[in-house]
Parts: sequence; structure tokens; C-alpha cells
Amino acid sequence: MLHWRRSFGLLCASVLLAASALAQDGPSAVTGEKQALEFGREAMADGDHEAAVGHFLFALARTDRPEEVLELLVENAAGDPDALALWAIDLANARIDANGRLKMPRALRGVIGEDGSLGEWA
Repeated sequence: MLHWRRSFGLLCASVLLAASALAQDGPSAVTGEKQALEFGREAMADGDHEAAVGHFLFALARTDRPEEVLELLVENAAGDPDALALWAIDLANARIDANGRLKMPRALRGVIGEDGSLGEWA
């Protein structure tokens, strides 16, 4: 009986610590999303596109805002037309509004044209 109480006490303490971390830094602190995005940006800046993809995919699996991560994946895919096409499609699907209009951020407008072409990055 004593072991059960001790285990239950440890479980309650763990839940309280996790809730405390979540309240302080938001969900990304617990999931590692922020750190993965940071590592991905660093890898992309260093030209290590494969490592950047790994970090961005980790963040994509844990985010509630996929558009931001998909934008980074599109930027990272410059020079690889196949990867660019695949990530651009996912980004376009995430960016379509309720009226069926595509809203692209200014930084990516040269990447994906109004007609759906891949612009200068392909």
C-alpha cells in the first residue's frame, strides 16, 4: 500500500511540474517545437538542408500553426524542384482561406506565382 501512495505522489508531482512548464512557456516549450525551429533555421543558414528538413519535420509534427513551418520547408527546398513542388502544395493547401483564395506571405510570392507556378526558385 505504501508503494502505491508513493507512486501516486510522484505521478501528481510530475503532472504539476509539466503543467507549470506549460503555463510558463506555452506548449512549444514542452514539445520542443521552438528549439527544433531554431535548430532548423541554423542548419538552413549553414547550408545543411537535410538537417534543416529533419528539424522542421519534428516541429511540423508538434505545431498548431503548420503554415510557419511549411514556409520554412519551402524556403529550405530552394534548388530542389521536387521538394519545392511538394512543400509548396502543402503550404498552398494550408494557406487557402474559406473563400478558396490563396494568401501567400510577401516573402514567398516569388516562389509560388498567382498561377501556381514555382517562379524563380525551381
